[in-house]
Amino acid sequence: MNHQLSELYLATLAYHPLAPLVLSRNIDLLPHQLAALYGEHDRTHKCPSPIPHRVAGLLRAGFPVNALIADETGLGKTIITGFFILSLMLRGIARNIAIVVPKAVVGQWQDELLYKFGIYFKIVEHGSEFLDLIDELKHGKELRFITSIDLIKGRYGQEFASALQEGGLDLTVIDEAHHIITRKETLRAKIALNLARKSKALILMSATPFRGYYEAEYKRIIELLNPGFIYVRRFKDQVRGADGRPLFPKRISYTVDIRPDPQWFQVYTRLKNLIEAAPLPQLTRLVLLKRLSSSFYALYATLKKLQPPKAEDPFSEETDDVSGVEPDMREDIYKYAKTSVHALQVALDVVRTFINRKKPTLKEVEFLRLLQPLVRRSKVVVFTEYRTTLERLKELLMEVGIKFVFVHGGMSLREKRHAITTFWNDAKVRVFLATDAAGEGINLQIASYQINYDLPWSPLKLEQRFGRIHRYGQRHTTHVYNLAVRGTIDNHILSRIMRKLDNVAKLLGDWIYDYIGIAIRPDEVRKLVVEGSDVIDEGTIIRRFKILRSEAHNPKFDSSLVNELLLRLKNYVDRYLRNTGNGHINVLEVLRTARLVTQRLNGGQGGTVDTTDGIIVAVYRLHNHIAALHFLEKKGNRFLDPINGVYVDHNEAIQYLSERVRELAHFYGFKGGDVRVYSI
Repeated sequence: MNHQLSELYLATLAYHPLAPLVLSRNIDLLPHQLAALYGEHDRTHKCPSPIPHRVAGLLRAGFPVNALIADETGLGKTIITGFFILSLMLRGIARNIAIVVPKAVVGQWQDELLYKFGIYFKIVEHGSEFLDLIDELKHGKELRFITSIDLIKGRYGQEFASALQEGGLDLTVIDEAHHIITRKETLRAKIALNLARKSKALILMSATPFRGYYEAEYKRIIELLNPGFIYVRRFKDQVRGADGRPLFPKRISYTVDIRPDPQWFQVYTRLKNLIEAAPLPQLTRLVLLKRLSSSFYALYATLKKLQPPKAEDPFSEETDDVSGVEPDMREDIYKYAKTSVHALQVALDVVRTFINRKKPTLKEVEFLRLLQPLVRRSKVVVFTEYRTTLERLKELLMEVGIKFVFVHGGMSLREKRHAITTFWNDAKVRVFLATDAAGEGINLQIASYQINYDLPWSPLKLEQRFGRIHRYGQRHTTHVYNLAVRGTIDNHILSRIMRKLDNVAKLLGDWIYDYIGIAIRPDEVRKLVVEGSDVIDEGTIIRRFKILRSEAHNPKFDSSLVNELLLRLKNYVDRYLRNTGNGHINVLEVLRTARLVTQRLNGGQGGTVDTTDGIIVAVYRLHNHIAALHFLEKKGNRFLDPINGVYVDHNEAIQYLSERVRELAHFYGFKGGDVRVYSI
C-alpha cells in the first residue's frame, strides 16, 4: 500500500461514525450508550417537561449541538461524552475544548480520556495558568484542557472567559452540572453562562439536574443550552446489557440505630446544653451540634478555631448543609466570641478531657463491630463529613490492623489518584475512608459495602455517596449502612427521612436512593432540622418519584445497523493493518493524517474526474468544512469500496461514491452542503 493510499485509509476511518469504537481501548460500549450516540431523532417522544428539547443521538444531530446528559449515576455519562469528543476531533470539528468538572475528578477525567480514548487534555491547576491559555489563543494554538469549576470561577478564569471571542471554544463540557443549575446567581453559574456564550457547543452532565425548584431550574437550563437541545435521560433499572440482562445488582439501605452508653451520653448532653446556651445564631448552634454528633474530634477542632483563621484554613471544608455547603460559621463565632467565650471554653475543656482519655465511644465500637466482618467479605467505603472525624477513624483502623487508604479535600490530585489506584489494586487494602471530597464522580465499585459514619445535612450528598459503589461494573448486591446515635441530631434526621425512603424503596425499587434530593427538598430538610416540623409524608415522596420517572428520554436505536457497520469497519481496519504491516492504529496518527488530507482536499476545486486514475475521493462540504469523506480504490476494471467491501462498475463509480458520502453526511445530521469528487 503506497503512502497516499495509506493516508486516505486513515482519513476515511476518521470520518466513519463508528471510528471511536474501534480506536478506543478496553471499553464495552453498552446498548444505552450506543443509543445516546447513534440513536435516531425521536419525533414522537412525549415528556411532561416544559423545556423545549429534542431526543436524539449526539452524533446524529449535526453540529453545533447543545445537550443535557442526565443519565442516572453510574450509567457512563463520561464514556458517552468521551466518544462524542473523540468523534468531533477525528472529523476536525472541534479543536478548542474545555472540560469543567468538580475538583475531585479532574485527574479521573484526564486518565479516562487518555487511557480509553488516546487523547491528552492538559490539567489547569492554578489560576495563573489561564493567562497562559489566553496567550496561546492569541497565537492560534489548540486548547484542550480540564479544570475545576471552582478554579475557573475565580478572577483568572473569568478573565480567560472574557478574552474568548464568540465561538472561541468549539466545545465546553460541564460535569456535575447541578452545581450551576441553581436558583441563585452564583459565581459557578456566572462562569458557566459566560463559557456557554463563548462556545459553539455545550454539554451539561448531571444525574440530578433538577432539585425541586423547577421554574428557576428550567430557566437556567434554557439560558445555558437554548431551546431545542438534546436531552438524554435513562434510569438504572431500565437499561440492559447486550445479552438483555439487567446491568445493576440490587441495592439495600440500612439504618443502624446505636444506643449511647450512659457515660458518653452524659458528656454529649452537657456539651449540647453548653452549645444551646451560648448566644449564637440558631443555624450556627445547629452546625456545632452536627459536628458534635459526628465525633467529639470534629467539635474539638471547631472550638479550637476561635482566632481568625488563615486564608486557606480548612475550617468549613467538605461539609454540607441543606443547600449543599455548610455555612461558614467563622464570622458568627468571632462576632459572638466575647459573649460566648465562657460557654464555648467550658465546652472545649470538656471535649479535651474526654478526648485525652483515648477511650472509644460506643459509636466507634459499633462502627468497628460492623466493619470487621464486612472487610472479610469485600472492600468497604466509609464516608464522613469532617476531616477531623476521618483522622479519628484512621486511628481506630490502625489500632485493629485494618489496612486502608483515605481521601479528603486537602490532598493533591496526585495523592488522590494514588489512593484510588491503591484501593483498586492492593487486595490487602480493605477500606476507603473519604470525606465528601470523594462523593462525586469517583469510581469505587470494587467495593460492595458502604458505611455513612455520619449523615450530611443535605440528602443531595447521600445521592453522590451511594453512586460511588452502585455503578456499572458492580457485580454484587450493594449494602449501605447509615449510622445514627439515638438522641442526637443525626438520629432526628434519620428517623424522619431515611426510614421513609426505605419504605418507599420497598414499593418503587432501590433506584429511588439516587434521587433523594428531588423527593425531599432542601427547604423541607431545613424546616425539619430548624423548626422540628415534619412537612413531608411518604405519599408526597411517592408522587414526586412517579413524576420523575415520567421524564425518561432514550433515543430510538437500531442495534442491528450499528453491529453490521461495525463488522465492516473492523474488516476495513484489518485490511489496512495487513497491507501496511502495522500492529495497531494510533489515535494521534489518525488525527494528524486526517487533518493533512482534509487540508489538501479543502484546497482543491473538484471538477472533472478521470476514472482511469487509481483512486476517487468524494467529500461533502458544508460552510467550507469537510463534513464527510469517502473513497473508492481501483481494482482491475472495477472500483472497490473498502469500507463496505463492495465492488462498483467503472461507469457507476462517481454516482455510487457521491451517494455514499451524502448518506454519511446525512447520518451525522448535516444537510445543505455540496458533494465534490476528486481523482488521484
